[in-house]
Amino acid sequence: MNRSDKSLYSRSANKEENDVLLAWNKVADAMQNIGSYRSIVFDDALIHRVLLDMGGWIKYGQVLKNELPFFKRTFERRYRFYLQQKPLWHPRQLMGLIELTNTLQGYFFPPPVFYGDKQLALKVYQQGKALSDEQLLSLAQEMEHLKHIIYLKNHETFSQEKQHDSKNFNKDEKDKSISKN
Repeated sequence: MNRSDKSLYSRSANKEENDVLLAWNKVADAMQNIGSYRSIVFDDALIHRVLLDMGGWIKYGQVLKNELPFFKRTFERRYRFYLQQKPLWHPRQLMGLIELTNTLQGYFFPPPVFYGDKQLALKVYQQGKALSDEQLLSLAQEMEHLKHIIYLKNHETFSQEKQHDSKNFNKDEKDKSISKN
């Protein structure tokens, strides 16, 4: 059987672990090379479903470096689950930040990037479902929530650095006054 004859969801059981790792590597590579600003269509429908369940392409793009191992493990567990229990549907594409923002404001956005085998990616797109307005709104709300969290984390880091600098300054001043006496 050639690759184009496979079902969009098919994976042989004896290659499960290899398929999970290949799927993760594909996702990580796409984020590195394309980023979460552009919408994307993978050549593997399971990737779409797993990432949608985990918050979407945009959310993955906002995962902090120290959170990445946990995100990866969750991705792998969910991917394994969907290898065993095929999803009833998958999104036709994973929406990027440009498309989400421009859709909500009524502006044009570029077409998605087809990633991997272009013919399989086209099948994933054609057989997938478009997100409803309710799902779009939910993604937009999640994006606003994530922006707030990132702001708070950045503010907290800045405050901690400022406190650290202040303590060092006070210690240096104390050391200077002691050395003068």
